[in-house]
Amino acid sequence: MKIIYSTILAAVLLLGCKKDIKLDLNQSASQIVIEGIVSDKSTTQTITISKSVNFYENNIYPAVTGAVVTISDNGATPVVATELPGGIYQNQGMAAVYGHTYYMSVTIAGITYTAKSTMPYPVTLNDITFYNNNPGAKPDKLEYSAIPKFDDPILYQNSYKFVQYDNGLKDNTVIVRNDNVTNGITNEEPIFSRDFKIHKSDVITVEMYCIDPNVYHYFFLLSTQAGSGPGGGTTPTNPESNISGGVLGYFSAQTYQTKTVTVP
Repeated sequence: MKIIYSTILAAVLLLGCKKDIKLDLNQSASQIVIEGIVSDKSTTQTITISKSVNFYENNIYPAVTGAVVTISDNGATPVVATELPGGIYQNQGMAAVYGHTYYMSVTIAGITYTAKSTMPYPVTLNDITFYNNNPGAKPDKLEYSAIPKFDDPILYQNSYKFVQYDNGLKDNTVIVRNDNVTNGITNEEPIFSRDFKIHKSDVITVEMYCIDPNVYHYFFLLSTQAGSGPGGGTTPTNPESNISGGVLGYFSAQTYQTKTVTVP
């Protein structure tokens, strides 16, 4: 998964001026981006390391090679990841355990970055239903939003991240929620997406991830950046990472479930 990190240094709005203005956004220094995941769906755990690019450059992120990457389970002896092409580092044969805390260490050019994340207990994704966004429209104009149906446990503080696909097309909207006001009840809240339109007979896939509160906080801040920048509200900033050392990205021990349904 790619995340675009951009630093807006200034926003200039001149009314009544016909001259095109291109903001000077190319001056920000390239930063290290670490995306680390420990998943219960696989015994291969993956960390991807790249560098950010300037605002107007192509979204091709240079891979970081030669890093030393380790993951440890509940403070046990760290396991060194195997480096693969493209800035990918993998630990194979590491089965995730619910409730365990995982520690990541990444050393690049003599500087070490660390993070930890606790694997939540899974919450079952029971079904996908749909909310009619415009019930008064003609049948061929109806639009829907997916509703992931799950029973939030009352015993735990739970945080969730969702990714949805419509006929195989991924919605890039960052969608997260927690149970601060819905603890212990069945979820009935739709996944609303400004740029993602679902219609009758579409095939919808929803991925549900249980994530820890720190990772939720990171993605929540990232979601607030949608529409930011000139003409779009506030100046976007990089969300606070749970990785030490001032790098971009996150480290998440997470559970994974998915369901695919057809809109009736």
